[in-house]
Amino acid sequence: MNNLKLMEVLARVPLFKDLQPSEREAVIQMKKVFTPIKARTTFIIEGAHEPWFYIILAGKAEVYHRSHKIAQLLPGQFIGEVGFICKEPRSATVKSAEEMVVMKLDYEAFRKLPVRIRESIKDKIIGGLVDRVNGLNETYIKAQDEIERLSKRVGDLESEVDNRLPASKRRSRI
Repeated sequence: MNNLKLMEVLARVPLFKDLQPSEREAVIQMKKVFTPIKARTTFIIEGAHEPWFYIILAGKAEVYHRSHKIAQLLPGQFIGEVGFICKEPRSATVKSAEEMVVMKLDYEAFRKLPVRIRESIKDKIIGGLVDRVNGLNETYIKAQDEIERLSKRVGDLESEVDNRLPASKRRSRI
């Protein structure tokens, strides 16, 4: 990607949207962090310890946890930030669904960014984590509601079956 195209892409990425053009230019000067990823490539492995996170500039990725697909990531989204920030093992495996271009930032590259850019990125990462937690909370609440609904339905069906049985074969309810 040439610099003009990168400027255009970064202007659309939420992590960089609030930056001034001169600040986005400073990011572009970090040529080593822009990385192409071929389609169907696993670039994060669950359980691995890695010192970087990725910002998707082009292409799509799929996120797997314990072999279950749990998310699809699109341009502008980031992944691997928990392992990067907390130095924890990767909580998921991530594969490219198609050819991608990402920014791959390690600690050293991140520290080289001007303070205002680093702080802006940190704030956006925190906001993204809060959004993910809120989404997981909503999913959990919906799952709990569905479990309650299904448990009630099972109880209703058990009662219906018991009522159809002769009195001698009904289950005693304690």
